[in-house]
Amino acid sequence: MWPNLLMYLLFLALPHKSAAYQVLHLADFHLDIEYSINGDNQKMCHDDGQKRNKTLGPFGDYMCDAPKPLIQHAIDESARLFPNPDLIIWTGDNVAHIDGYGWEVVLDAVNQTTSLLFSRFPNQTILPTFGNHDYAPSNGFESDSSLYTKTWELWKGKLGDENKATFLQGGYYKYRLPNATAVVLNTNLYYSANKAYVNFTNKADPADQFAFLETELAKAEKCPNRISDNCTSLVHIIAHIAPGVFEKSPNITWFRDEYNERFLNLTIRYANSIGWMIFGHHHTDTFHLIKDPLENVVQLAYMSPAVTPWFSDLPGAGANNPTFRVYETDVYSKIEDIKTYYINLDELNKNASTPFVFEYSFKDAYGITGDITPSTMSDVLEKMKTDDKLFMKYIDYNTAYWNPVLPVQEYRGAQLCSMEYADYPRYYSCLSKYTKFSDSSLKLPIFSLLAILYTELFFLEKEKRKFQSTRLKKKEKKDPRNAVIINFSQGEKVTVEDVKRELAKYGLVRSVQLCTMDSCQAFVTFQKSSEFSARKIVSKLLKLTSGILFVKQFIWTICRPEEWKKCMEHPAESTNLAGKGVTMSQTSIFSDSTQSFSSFSSLSLSRSYSSSSSPNADSCDSSVTITPFSFYPAQSTSGFINLPPPYHTLPDTAFFRRTRIIPPPSIQPISITQAIMDCYIKSIQKGDSQFHRRRPLSMGSRMDLECNWAISF
Repeated sequence: MWPNLLMYLLFLALPHKSAAYQVLHLADFHLDIEYSINGDNQKMCHDDGQKRNKTLGPFGDYMCDAPKPLIQHAIDESARLFPNPDLIIWTGDNVAHIDGYGWEVVLDAVNQTTSLLFSRFPNQTILPTFGNHDYAPSNGFESDSSLYTKTWELWKGKLGDENKATFLQGGYYKYRLPNATAVVLNTNLYYSANKAYVNFTNKADPADQFAFLETELAKAEKCPNRISDNCTSLVHIIAHIAPGVFEKSPNITWFRDEYNERFLNLTIRYANSIGWMIFGHHHTDTFHLIKDPLENVVQLAYMSPAVTPWFSDLPGAGANNPTFRVYETDVYSKIEDIKTYYINLDELNKNASTPFVFEYSFKDAYGITGDITPSTMSDVLEKMKTDDKLFMKYIDYNTAYWNPVLPVQEYRGAQLCSMEYADYPRYYSCLSKYTKFSDSSLKLPIFSLLAILYTELFFLEKEKRKFQSTRLKKKEKKDPRNAVIINFSQGEKVTVEDVKRELAKYGLVRSVQLCTMDSCQAFVTFQKSSEFSARKIVSKLLKLTSGILFVKQFIWTICRPEEWKKCMEHPAESTNLAGKGVTMSQTSIFSDSTQSFSSFSSLSLSRSYSSSSSPNADSCDSSVTITPFSFYPAQSTSGFINLPPPYHTLPDTAFFRRTRIIPPPSIQPISITQAIMDCYIKSIQKGDSQFHRRRPLSMGSRMDLECNWAISF
């Protein structure tokens, strides 16, 4: 007895492991107040007045965003399972994936979700941030926005007055936790789709957020103790969008290149001073390793799955079951485990009392001993590359058991490469290795291998000489059969990543070459996939879009290079491409007051009007009529073209931007099927000729020369 008592007393004297610190993470609510059980799930489940034989579920549909009952249920269930979390992270995106909404929709969604969450957890520390949809229009974040002022009034009780200045400046702040400093960022400023980029006064560091982050990281690095009155030696980074690449679709990057590189450089430089890196936005369950230039794994970013089940139409993507998760850490912020909870949406729609249930534990699922660290997750990833059973387990969790299918070829590569490399150059290099010929399941009999080896040796020298003689030619050739030309008719700068992201749903993009004139035009080539050849991808794109791609509020017109070339080389000939009997006329309007000129056209769908007498009638597009509209003489302005459809088809070039325009009333519907930009070019050239302009190179000629992709084929 006494020896046992002695052992017991010694046990009590030993230091015990600290109690877990619980961090509840809720991501991507996407509240849709217009969701209706009588709606069309092909149209965001909104009620269009049509009668249907079947109603939708009261808690949502996999094709649509979350109705209020689903968000309420998710918050209630998180409170049931974790009534007193030490910290709640709320990483934004409260507005649904809808178009054309204003500030009233944004503020209503933020108000409602704030009320639901804050009322359920009145005494907990809650750190909120914005998602890219929490703006009007979406993806428009800039400095000193009214959004920050209005949400500050909602959130200031949780954030504290000391954070007001940075929050009003850029929607970011810091918060002192017991053992670390949380830096909550507005990474929507770095998003490649952010339309406010053109208005940034400091493009190198929007809203001075990079400087803020580096200051906090440097302060942590110099902090003399783990915790002191003025500093902590650890910084947690929390935001909506993470650096890196979307794991389900090849080549879908988030940040602009320069911002991704700078963010990762800071992460690598101060890796030892960074604790957690927690994000949302993906709607899926994944992680990103962060490696230094020597391939050492130095940090780890976690992406939490979403509450909304919304179906993404990006290639390889889809929907998910609603989820939330909890991070369990020790008192020193080391992550001991990550536990995710989910609900089957179909079951919830059948029974409103269906609870969220435990999905999985990181440690148990991936066989991790000890804490979850960058090194341990790197080991897990290495195992996934060769162990399909483990990789499939990850795929199950990736969408919380919504339609899990083991990806192959480039989609397998997209998953594995996005987890391994958050920087774009190494991601692209990694992804290039995953083609249909690199499938590890491919096995050949030994006699087949010997035959292949013999053939290769026999013809090697011959094929090598043949390859060398044609390599340069193939590399330089822009094959028109595998390409399209896109005219960007919108008031914002378009980047290569913008084009790749918008076209990813149609097929694999090989390359994008932008016109040098303010990126008003692009030559896009595609590459074959496991399902379609590049030519079929082009045909599919033109068939599905009818030559028009609606990008947010703007229009991109798409045509084949041969059609574009014909239009450019024979502008006065009738091509009758659309064959609808509606004609087009062009009118140039000039102002000599500032020694510059303006050439504008507006679009009309009045089919009763004909201007076939015009020398350029039917030259580019027989589905529209182009007529003049009112304008002011050319003058310097601080803004960009911002016109209602369809008049926003004016190109975003310096020439057009320096003229203020008053458009006529907008006309619906819009039906434009050919290269509108080319019509503007010819209109400018026609005006130069008509007014005997004696300039070395007219605007029209410059655009023709600099963007004439047809010279290559």
